[in-house]
Amino acid sequence: MNKDIAAMSAKRGQIYQTFINIFMCLPDEEFRAYIYSDELQEFLSQHKKLQYPLITKGIGHISSYLQANSAGDHGAQLENLAVDRTKLIRVPHNAGFRAPYEGQYLQGAKSTASLRRITNAYRKAGFVPAISKESPDFFCVELDFMRVLSNRIATEPAQAGFLLSLQKEFLEEHLGNWVCSYAEEAARHAGTDFYRGWLMILQGFIEIEKNYLQSM
Repeated sequence: MNKDIAAMSAKRGQIYQTFINIFMCLPDEEFRAYIYSDELQEFLSQHKKLQYPLITKGIGHISSYLQANSAGDHGAQLENLAVDRTKLIRVPHNAGFRAPYEGQYLQGAKSTASLRRITNAYRKAGFVPAISKESPDFFCVELDFMRVLSNRIATEPAQAGFLLSLQKEFLEEHLGNWVCSYAEEAARHAGTDFYRGWLMILQGFIEIEKNYLQSM
């Protein structure tokens, strides 16, 4: 059983890493090579097989975007992606929706208390955010926390019970409690099918994660 959990956790860690790659990397030539790579195409192909509606729809948007922009001016494409990423992640208030920080989805003192709980959750797991310039409640920091725990389960299966309980608690109290709302709002405001598709996949994956961890 632990071997199965370890294998699943390794795959889950890879998915979290992919989200971080997509949302944290600035669109440049290296990023363009990555989004057209065989590795990412295989990722999309494999997850299409899940037949989860949001994920399937998201993959459709991404595939259409990549096909439509495979040729032509790389610079124009990258600028278009950069503008969209900035709107979605860095200045979403100008677009009429909330920024991807947990505190933006809570109010007043509850937001401050949530930051303390997030920090305590990180400390309990011995997690030191690699994205140190960001607030602990930034969505990619929270995604990275889940990635690190998934990878630890894969390499330390004897600790699977404890680590899965940390993931379940964190998803219920933090990441899973707000990021789907952000992804849904942001997808409606996305200017490219590329980021719209990835936001849909993020929302679908977190929904699947909730069900998976509830079953453990």
